[in-house]
Amino acid sequence: MGSLVWTLMNLVTKVFSRKVTKGLTNKSWKAFTGRTPPVNPASSSTGWGEAVAFNAFSGALSAVVIMVISRKAAGYYEKSAGHLPSKLEE
Repeated sequence: MGSLVWTLMNLVTKVFSRKVTKGLTNKSWKAFTGRTPPVNPASSSTGWGEAVAFNAFSGALSAVVIMVISRKAAGYYEKSAGHLPSKLEE
């Protein structure tokens, strides 16, 4: 497997992660706060505290989801190719 395969896998991983994160963020925000997530945190109708909290929460959750799914993809690549992608080797 070459770097092109890993590049494609990585792209699909990021797109999939984004879809998973959006739903997970909305459900988790509602579960933790009891409120629906702000439609647009940048809107003046959303208070600064809620906007900052929502963006921090969604950013952290997004980073964790991307890391977990990327690690799974790298593990699959390693199992299939017998080595990690060159971009991930230390």
